[in-house]
Amino acid sequence: MEKRKNSFLNEISTMIHQRYGERHTAILASAWERYGVLCAENADEPKAVQTHTKNRIYPAIAVFESLVAAGASREDAAQLILDFYMTRAQKPAKAIQNLLKVPGLYKVVPKLFLVGVEKMFGSDAGFKAKHYETEKGCFRIDMLECPYMNICKKYGCPEIVPAFCASDDVAYGNMHPKLIWGRTKTLGRGDEYCDFKLTVK
Repeated sequence: MEKRKNSFLNEISTMIHQRYGERHTAILASAWERYGVLCAENADEPKAVQTHTKNRIYPAIAVFESLVAAGASREDAAQLILDFYMTRAQKPAKAIQNLLKVPGLYKVVPKLFLVGVEKMFGSDAGFKAKHYETEKGCFRIDMLECPYMNICKKYGCPEIVPAFCASDDVAYGNMHPKLIWGRTKTLGRGDEYCDFKLTVK
């Protein structure tokens, strides 16, 4: 069953129940059904793209659409997804903070970000980025195209994209006192690009 394969839908059920009470069962059933349809419609996507769509984008779209269909306003539906991601991101944020207590480890984080972006957020996954030459201890790119934005726009729900942006801010915004998370713009919040920058203080 798809339900066993998607942590987003399993985890968000508690928040839906807290806010929508008895209606949560029907909302979740609708979300699971819609999630399955979205995956089937896009079954030919490259695996690099599916890493993002199946795990994050499609379940968020499915929940948003199901909440609206159940009578929630678009604003309230988008807010629930934002709140969920803000909460969900606290766990990796804490794990990163604990890991970077290892003396000196924070110094290599910008380099690790570059490796991670090239592996997970490259053109084969639907992203387009402008890379900058930087001094040691600094990572900087501008993300010009993002499948999170493009796919949510395609399905008529661009207002949920800021939730994905916010989860980055929570996870990476306070990794270490000597690491500066310098992103000031995101496509999801209406800017022309996402200006990712991470600098060793």
